[in-house]
Amino acid sequence: GLSTSGGSSTQRLVPITPSPSAVVPTPTPSPAPSAMSSPTPSPSPPAVSTGLIPLSVSFVSPELGWAFGPNQGPTGYPATAPGALAVTHDGGRHWSMLPAPNVSYGAPGGAQQVLFIDADHGYLYGDGLFATTDGGLHWTRVAAPGSISQLAATSNALYVMAMTCPASTPLCGSYDIYTGRLDGNSFVQSGPVIGS
Repeated sequence: GLSTSGGSSTQRLVPITPSPSAVVPTPTPSPAPSAMSSPTPSPSPPAVSTGLIPLSVSFVSPELGWAFGPNQGPTGYPATAPGALAVTHDGGRHWSMLPAPNVSYGAPGGAQQVLFIDADHGYLYGDGLFATTDGGLHWTRVAAPGSISQLAATSNALYVMAMTCPASTPLCGSYDIYTGRLDGNSFVQSGPVIGS
């Protein structure tokens, strides 16, 4: 989570790590081959997840919240790292890793933000849009009207601000606002927002 130092406004990111039971044990090295036998290549050890870098958080109560960010491996994370998700039931004092949502963080079609509207319904959004109805255990890709920069929800509607420029046009400043159902279907354009 985020931590502050000495009551100042300086904040630093602290990785959320899985419990020791979720860490894959380091394989025991096999004995060196004798001079008479041919060496066999040893298999590569499985990638070990050391947690996630929480770059987006969403709380629905003072106790219940989720954090989403890139999956951090033993040597950091690449720009196209898979996304990782964690949940807290005590206001962020303790976090539990949820199953990987199979959503890349920062890659085309992936997500960078998380938003939950209650204990069950939530969204991962960015270049893509994904929805859950079981607190983040399972995610479904939703057809978004474009790359989403902002998302908001009420008890019966989902609102997104999506970029309408071609992907090859950086910072064009043209977004449209769409309204849809909470499941992410039936988006209708509400009106353009034109930057200057």
